[in-house]
Amino acid sequence: MRMQALVIRERILGPAHPDTSYYIRYRGAVYADSGKFERCIELWNYALDMQQSMLEPLNTMTQSSLFSFIELFSFMVAGADPTCKDNDGNTALHLTAISYPWRTDLATILLCGGAHLDTVNNDGHTYESLLDDKIRFMTLNPIKYTTLMCLAARAIRKNNNYIDINRVPVHLRDFVLQH
Repeated sequence: MRMQALVIRERILGPAHPDTSYYIRYRGAVYADSGKFERCIELWNYALDMQQSMLEPLNTMTQSSLFSFIELFSFMVAGADPTCKDNDGNTALHLTAISYPWRTDLATILLCGGAHLDTVNNDGHTYESLLDDKIRFMTLNPIKYTTLMCLAARAIRKNNNYIDINRVPVHLRDFVLQH
């Protein structure tokens, strides 16, 4: 019955109305609270797809939806992959860099969960390069999250003209290409 109410609300208000996606996300949160995470994710994906088709990129409503995903996944630690990328090559960490308001707590959760500060998106941007204020980057204590493996991967990418990626062991190529 509650799902039918969501359908009716969407038909009456239309998909562009803020209340439409809000109540879909709210119903998803109710499912998450009861441990039905798959149903929650289905609803939130539906709301996000609807927002992305109707609103300009990085609209505050879309950012809010993305933060809801980040918060849900930060509490679903088991099996979550903070290095997953969207179609633009952005990880959740990239999205926190361009969000408003900037949330250091989410960035810290992602970094502690295995996200990399130096992962590049499809445009070659890292978390640091997307931040509008470099002081924010320093507040995260980036040395704490920089590994020798990441430094080596960056060195290989920097010298890409001199080092053939095919000479890198197969099991390390994806990691090197992320940096």
